[in-house]
Amino acid sequence: MEFVFRAGVVTVVFQLSLYFYDLYDLNQPRTGRETVIRMMQSFGVGCIILAFLYMLFPAIIVPTDIFWGSYIIICLSLFLWRSLYYLILEKKLFTRDFIIVGTGETAEKIVEITKTYPESGFAVRGLVGRTAPVFDHEGIPVYADLNEVAREAHLAGIDRIVIALDDRRGAMPIGELLRNKLEGRVIEDLSSTHK
Repeated sequence: MEFVFRAGVVTVVFQLSLYFYDLYDLNQPRTGRETVIRMMQSFGVGCIILAFLYMLFPAIIVPTDIFWGSYIIICLSLFLWRSLYYLILEKKLFTRDFIIVGTGETAEKIVEITKTYPESGFAVRGLVGRTAPVFDHEGIPVYADLNEVAREAHLAGIDRIVIALDDRRGAMPIGELLRNKLEGRVIEDLSSTHK
């Protein structure tokens, strides 16, 4: 039980240190160098905090050889895990693609969310609308209708369509959406829920 308590103290100290050095903030993927620097800084602060705790409570001291051996293993594991995570985000290995029906403010919000939070696991592969988007859609093609999307071979595997129309009057492609629904694609209506 004594060893469990010691391990718990060390774990809590280093977890808090990693947290305060923003190593759990994955919104902005960092370079490998920056990750290593922040990790070393956080572990350095953790060691200083542990030194003070060891002075106050000598009973919780972890033997030096066990501490440094564990320290090296943890640093390597964290760096490799974080590098793998950023590689997966960069290459979009597990990303689910979808098409947005709409080019207005609602569509803009959805595109912004997918760009701001790449860890969400979703990526916009096209916009559908008869008017030009009201936002910067760099890298995202715009199609006149869903039939045009169906003619694009590289979009054939997309199984999700999101409706993000600001104004549905005369703009809702009901026939095309019904055909896509019958072909097995998921149709989600975010026009009202994400305003």
